[in-house]
Amino acid sequence: MTVDPSDYPVVQLREIRPGPGRGHKGKGQGGWPVTGTLSIVEVLENPEYADLGLQVKDRLIAIVRSYMRAGIISTDDIMG
Repeated sequence: MTVDPSDYPVVQLREIRPGPGRGHKGKGQGGWPVTGTLSIVEVLENPEYADLGLQVKDRLIAIVRSYMRAGIISTDDIMG
């Protein structure tokens, strides 16, 4: 990854757009297009998404701990 993990988008903001109508197909019409993204820092600073940011943090800690228990990573890997 070339993007700093604290800058990497973890939340996509989307807009609802109506489709062309039942039984009709139209490319580029309707759906949920992305209108913006938020990094983990932006998520934690935003009261609307802060709970989600804390859930991501808790999950990351659980993953790192399980990798440490399995001997896949060490404290030196984290602090290094």
